[in-house]
Formats: sequence, C-alpha cells, structure tokens
Amino acid sequence: MSTRVRILGTGLIGTSVGLALSRQGYDVTLWDPSPTAMGLARDLGAGRLATAADDAPGAEPEVVVVASPPDVAGSVVAESLSRWPHAVVTDVASVKSAVLQTVRASGSDLSRYVGSHPMAGRERSGAVAARSALFDGRAWVVVPHDGADPAAVTLVARLATDAGAALVTQMSPQAHDDAVAAVSHLPQLAASLVAAQLRGMSQEAVEIAGQGLRDVTRIAASEPGLWTQILAGNAASVRDVLVRLQGDLSRVVEALDQVAAGGSEGALEVLARTISNGNAGHALIPGKHGAVPTAYGIVQSAGLLFFAFAGYARIATLGEEVRDPAMTIPRAITRALGMVIALYAVLALLLLATIGADGIAASPLPLLAAAQAADVSWVGLILRVGATVASLGALLGLMSGVGRTAFAMAREGDLPPQLATVDEQHHVPAVAQLALAAAVVLLVAVTDLRHAIGFSSFGVLTYYAIANLSAWTQDDTHRRWPRPLQLAGLAGCVLLAITLPIGSVLVGAAVIAAGVVGRSAFRRPEDSAPA
Repeated sequence: MSTRVRILGTGLIGTSVGLALSRQGYDVTLWDPSPTAMGLARDLGAGRLATAADDAPGAEPEVVVVASPPDVAGSVVAESLSRWPHAVVTDVASVKSAVLQTVRASGSDLSRYVGSHPMAGRERSGAVAARSALFDGRAWVVVPHDGADPAAVTLVARLATDAGAALVTQMSPQAHDDAVAAVSHLPQLAASLVAAQLRGMSQEAVEIAGQGLRDVTRIAASEPGLWTQILAGNAASVRDVLVRLQGDLSRVVEALDQVAAGGSEGALEVLARTISNGNAGHALIPGKHGAVPTAYGIVQSAGLLFFAFAGYARIATLGEEVRDPAMTIPRAITRALGMVIALYAVLALLLLATIGADGIAASPLPLLAAAQAADVSWVGLILRVGATVASLGALLGLMSGVGRTAFAMAREGDLPPQLATVDEQHHVPAVAQLALAAAVVLLVAVTDLRHAIGFSSFGVLTYYAIANLSAWTQDDTHRRWPRPLQLAGLAGCVLLAITLPIGSVLVGAAVIAAGVVGRSAFRRPEDSAPA
C-alpha cells in the first residue's frame, strides 16, 4: 500500500514535491487556499484534490508536507498536528527556528514534527514552474529538534530521498538557519544589491556587460515578497553574516581611498588578500546544491556512467555464434566502443555550445533543453521517440548478452540447469532470456532504478576487474595488449567501484559474497564436466 501524503500549498516547491512523490508511487492529495493554484497542480500531475473521504479513519494522511510561505508555515504546521493526530508533519520553509518557535508555542505534539528544507528552487514561481526532477541530485536538509520521534525523522529523510535528493543532511534548527544565511540568503542580497547599482547607469553602459555581471546577478530577479518573508524569518543569522561582510567591505573601501589618494603601502595587500580569500572560499563550494566535492563526484559519476558504456561488452557473450570469433569479437568491441565515445563527444560539444555546463547540470532533459535554446523545439517529439527506441534497443541488447551469460553459467553448473535450455526452433537460450526479462520487469516495478544502476555498475566493474586479472595470466601467444595495461585496468575498476554510492557497494558486495558462498556450498564436481 502506498504512503498517503497531504501537501498543503501548491506553489513551486509544493507542486514539485507532489510531482516527485507521485512519480515514486505515493498517494498524494493536494490542498491550497487558491482553488486555481490547486487545480493547476492537479492537472500537472502533482496529485489529486483532497476530499472529506481522505480524512476518514484509516484514510487520513500519514505524512503532511507544509509548503506554505515562511511567515505562516509555523501556524499551518501546528494546525496540521492538531487536525491529523497520527500524521508526521514536515515543512519545507527556508527558515527553521522561527517555525519551531511557533509550533512549540502552540502546545502541539512536537514529537511528530520534523522540519526539512530542500535546497532547490527556480527564479520562476508558481505551480506552472514546478518540475518532478527539481530535487534530483540536490541536497535536502532534515531539521529535527530534541523532542522529535526518531521514526518520524527517518520517515522524512526517506521522503526526501524518494523525491530525488542525492544528499540528505541533518542539522539543528539554529545550525540550519546560520548555514542558509551564508550560503543562500546572503547571495540573494548580494545579487540584489549589485543589480541595484545598474539603475542609474546609461543603456550604453549596461549593454557592455559581460558574463561576470550575469553570473553575479542571475538570482536578482527573485520574488520580492517571498524573500522579504525569508529574510525577516532569519533576521538574526542574516545580520551576523552581513556584519562580517560589512567589515570586509570597509577594509576594501579604506584601501581604495588610500590608493586614490596616491598612497599604496599596505592597501594593495588588502585588495590582493580580498581576492585571494575569495579564491579560497570558492574552492570550498561543492557541486550544485550540495553535491559531493568535485574530485570525488567526478570519479563517482564515472563509475555510474560506466553502466552506459557497458553494453559494448555484450558482444563478447556471442562468441559461440559468430564466425572466426578470435578476429570478429575484438574488432566488433573496439568499433562499438569507438562509436559510443564519438557519439557522446558530439553530444557533449553540442550541449556545451547551446546551454553550457550550468544548463546541462540544471536540466533533467538536456537534449530537449538544447533544442529549445536553439529555437528548434519541434524536435522534442523526435528526441522522446528516439530515447524510447534507444532504451528498447539497449534492453534487447541486455537480454541477448546477459541471457547468454546466464545460459553459459547454467551449462557450467553455476546456475540452475533449466536456464541452459535452448529453443529448438530459434536456437537461442529462451528460458534464460525469459527469466532475465521477468527480473528486469520486477526491478522496474518495485525498486528505484537509480539504485539498480549503482548496483549494476558495481557488478560490471567487479567482473571487469576479474577480466583484467585473467588477462594478466595470458601467455604471449594469446596476449593482445601489454601486461601493464591489465594492471592499469584493474586499478581503475577498483577505484571506480569503491567510490560508488555506499549502498550500491554494500549491496553489490553482499550479493557477490552470497554467490561465492552458494557456489562453493552447492556446486558439485560433476557440474563442471563438459556437456
């Protein structure tokens, strides 16, 4: 039975939460004081409108997500705790201490309240700007208080993960507010203050602006009313950050006054140190919205991306079905790999030329975004059809290759012998392929494919590492590549495997260990005899 979630507020964040959770099979009901906004969110697929039946005993929500403006979020949380006495209540407001104070003052059951804050958003507001992938790959802060029920904290963290968050972090309310004052609220103020300096400039002066100004002022177009509420709700923490910034600005102003007056002793050091300190601070910033640090993230992404390049190896499993496999298989693998790399390179260059690196990172559909940016949005349907055909082709290749792997393992006694059955008419391992198809359908139906990809990447990297070890033992007659290349390949496979998400590593290692133990315990010596 799916988890019942009530979302109160159908703006950008609330509707995006509904879209993301509905995508994961949650039973989402919606409410908003604006019937138009609520109806639009429903039409977009964020959930269904709540009715009296949804509050009946046994049908009431298990989780309530308060997506109201920050200045009323606390009162809405308190009201929700009273209205649904068994539900876990969370809010997604940008400030947390003020909300907690309001809820505590109401006398509500605080054990069922757990604050949270998805670190995602857009300059556009309203349900029409919502996206189901808004939280994909982003950070989501869970903000429990001292009296929060651990089960409620776990439930909110699971909701964040199911919504797509890649990094779920726990902070206290005050630690959260202090952090967002520096990493979110100050940037908004700085962007607004810099953009405000353009008001008195001539059009000719503004027109010569470069990318630097656009980068600094990108978020200056945010909604004034919303940010007034956010800044007011986190006034103390924002003030502390601004006071520190004010001190730095005062030193820069004094240094510039000194230089303008003809004296530079000590002033140049202040200017240089200001820029240098900025370099140091910038180096601390992880990837977009709290992704893992760049170096580690690149390696981890390479491990996950390995899954996309693994298909060419399926060619090797067809060695029994081709003529002259010693020549044909290596030629086919190298050509297939070369074509894939060339295709990825061309696509990468096209995307960088149209929407840039930031656009690629921000869009869940970068090819479609690039087409729209190039004013050829009509290709959207073609891209979707092409993606569907490509996915089906990859699935058929997977069934063909892995099905034959299962067939070979069954023939050797490592899997049930029924999987070694060959169809008499078509001469293919039909049972193995049907079993694999059933397993794929089951995975798609019951699990998060991101986890399946991580687990699959670990398995692929593991047997590639074993393949490199096997190649190390080849004699000179059969060797195609220098032996040190196998060491490099082994080291690369191990590095990519251990940097995968920890869950993928643990599950993959457990499955491999279980397979080794099972094989040792149940495989009989006669199973390895030639058929």
